Amino acid sequence: MNAHTDTPALPPQLSRLAELAADLWWTWNLPAREVFRKLDYPLWRTTAHNPVRMLEMITPERLAEAAADPVFVRRYEEAVRGLDRARSAEDSWWGTALGGAPTKPIAYFSASAYFFSASMPRMTAPNFSLMRALSRSDFAVQSRVLPASPSRPRSSQRVA
Repeated sequence: MNAHTDTPALPPQLSRLAELAADLWWTWNLPAREVFRKLDYPLWRTTAHNPVRMLEMITPERLAEAAADPVFVRRYEEAVRGLDRARSAEDSWWGTALGGAPTKPIAYFSASAYFFSASMPRMTAPNFSLMRALSRSDFAVQSRVLPASPSRPRSSQRVA
């Protein structure tokens, strides 16, 4: 089993597949999405485009077939290189405009983080809202009770 999830052991040629699935970068990167789409299209559809769930369900035989396919391995390696570039910030605005990554930590909050992918059903627009800034350094996040749905019973638990 893999350390990221309860996935089958990955072939050495695809050793970072679970890492790629666990990083939300794939949601806005077409080559990364294509890795999972091409790995097993029916399973990609069955899991509602959720690569983590997909890797939990995929057969070891299908992983071995993909690892033996040079076209697929090339697509996978391209996506992993892209992930590494994104993490290094070499192609980022910061790296281009200022010649390197920031030297101090940066905190960033984006309400759009809740809209990355339809494969994350509990993080959709009606469930979260952001209020305007109260001051230069303080933000308030409105809390609401999540609406009941067939897959999620009504709860008094609040989310921010």
